[in-house]
Amino acid sequence: VWVVSDVWRGKPLRFLHRMSLSFDASNLEIYGPLTSGGTVVLTPSRTGIDMDELRELVTGGRIDVLGVTPPVLREILAVRGLAGTGLRWLMCGGEALEPDLVAECAAQVPGIEVINFYGPTETCVNSTYLPARLHQGPGPLPIGSPIRDTSVYVVDETLRPVPDGEAGELLIGGAGVTRGYHGLPGLTAERFIPDPFGPPGARLYRTG
Repeated sequence: VWVVSDVWRGKPLRFLHRMSLSFDASNLEIYGPLTSGGTVVLTPSRTGIDMDELRELVTGGRIDVLGVTPPVLREILAVRGLAGTGLRWLMCGGEALEPDLVAECAAQVPGIEVINFYGPTETCVNSTYLPARLHQGPGPLPIGSPIRDTSVYVVDETLRPVPDGEAGELLIGGAGVTRGYHGLPGLTAERFIPDPFGPPGARLYRTG
């Protein structure tokens, strides 16, 4: 798991597993700790939107790493907060991450590392990441840089890379690109295309 060596530097950490197994990001909660000598702390099935119980699980389970979407993080910070939980890392993804959330996390838990992850299901699990401390400007955090064994391109309608700062379509290539959509060959051919920038046989996913 790339994130173990590139983000957590191989440290044995305690993760709270709260995501559904049908959600690809649950792989980080499970295999992140299991491939680095860490611990997976299971969430009772009844726990989901109850912020009081979630905080108790994080504190009582001595959780180091928690994965949340920005809306859930905003609710946690507003309802119970993170002060005193001992969290060391927050994995955020699924929606744009706003700077005010990062600032509030830092205020409640000094030294916490917030990581902004991006990656559609078709390029399981993540394609890019950005440590929030590297973002100093206004507006939502950028999606960051490609993870290991991943390439990203911003192209125009002819699939040519656009100049820096110009809008375009995001293409993702690399080890995480899936084979396609089950039983949907037409859609697969439309969204998964040969990679003109990569080695023979490589493919890109068109995010749209």
